[in-house]
Amino acid sequence: SEEELNRIVGTLGKDGAFLMPPDNYGFSRRFAWLNDRFGVSWQINLA
Repeated sequence: SEEELNRIVGTLGKDGAFLMPPDNYGFSRRFAWLNDRFGVSWQINLA
């Protein structure tokens, strides 16, 4: 769900950096790309 995506992104993004903040980018109605505080890159997509 969108709420779950927001929760996950909020947790991973704490003290991290967003490359693409959560939004509708056309290819997905909700997508986020970020690096967590350890430098691990995450791409989260709402399917």
